[in-house]
Amino acid sequence: MAEEKIKLKIEYMPVDQLRPFAGNPRKITGEGLKKLERSIGEFGFINPVLAWRNGEVIEIVAGHQRLKAAQAKGEKEVPVIVLPFDDWKKAYAYNLADNRLQDESEWDYPLLKDLVVEIDTGELDIGVTGFDLDELNGIFNYHGVNEEDLEDSYIARHLKDSSEDFAVTFLFNKEHLELVKAGLKERGKPYFAERIVELFKGEARA
Repeated sequence: MAEEKIKLKIEYMPVDQLRPFAGNPRKITGEGLKKLERSIGEFGFINPVLAWRNGEVIEIVAGHQRLKAAQAKGEKEVPVIVLPFDDWKKAYAYNLADNRLQDESEWDYPLLKDLVVEIDTGELDIGVTGFDLDELNGIFNYHGVNEEDLEDSYIARHLKDSSEDFAVTFLFNKEHLELVKAGLKERGKPYFAERIVELFKGEARA
């Protein structure tokens, strides 16, 4: 039997009225937080925080990092959707689902490169997309920069003219993929880049 559809309503609430879920297992890096701040600065706070009423408290279910970024920018209130959960298990299960299910999607990198070229006409800071120069460099180097890209995209010209980097693709077994992701988040891209160079030089240490 299908459940009744939930009708959502957006409310604007003071940020100090919202309580973060202390058990939220999803964290963000300082770099990631700065990217969110840039995005909010460009687009505004247009992705509401999701919360539920945990007794007398309005507790966040999803949107913890967006709220941090908004507070860092001095926002006093944000859009909120209060979900009609009446069970803490369901609320916290949704917290996991919201954080985990986004990992199931993947990028079509040729289409991503083409879209960056279309957007990057010089009128918009491409950094507000969340992609940094290192990531864009890898995308353009791996998938190639053609004459049309150089004509249309500032970032393509910049990377073509200034970068001596090259892209390397690694394949991992599924059981190792989460370990690699965790390592990248914990230790950062520069650390792994150094380790890869060591491997090529035969200098890698256990």
